[in-house]
Amino acid sequence: MTLLSASRVRRAAALRVLAVLVFCLLALALGAVAVFVLPPYLAPRSEFTNAGDAVRAQNDVRGVMVQVAGGLVLLVGAYVTWRQLQLSRESMRQTMEATNAQLKAAQDQLTSTARVS
Repeated sequence: MTLLSASRVRRAAALRVLAVLVFCLLALALGAVAVFVLPPYLAPRSEFTNAGDAVRAQNDVRGVMVQVAGGLVLLVGAYVTWRQLQLSRESMRQTMEATNAQLKAAQDQLTSTARVS
C-alpha cells in the first residue's frame, strides 16, 4: 500500500466516522423535537376541557412517536444486517476465486516440476 492510498483510506475512514456522528446528532435532535416540541401541537390543551386529558393525549402522542422511532431503528438495523451479509458473501466469493487461482497455479507448477524430473 502506498503512502497516497494509505492517506486516502484514513481520510475515507474519518469521513465515515464524521458522517455517522452527524447522522446520530441529527437523529437525536429529531427525536427531541418529536418528543418535546410536537406533542403540544398535535394535542393542544385548548382542545380538551380537562387538563389531565390533554396531558394524557400528549403522552400518547409521545408514545406513538417513540414507537415509530423504534420501528425505524429496527428497519435500519435489518437493512444494515442484510447489506453486511451481502458484502460478506461477495468477499467470500472473491477469496474463494483467489484461492482457486492459487491452487491452480500450484498444481501447474507441480505438473511442470514432475515433467522435468
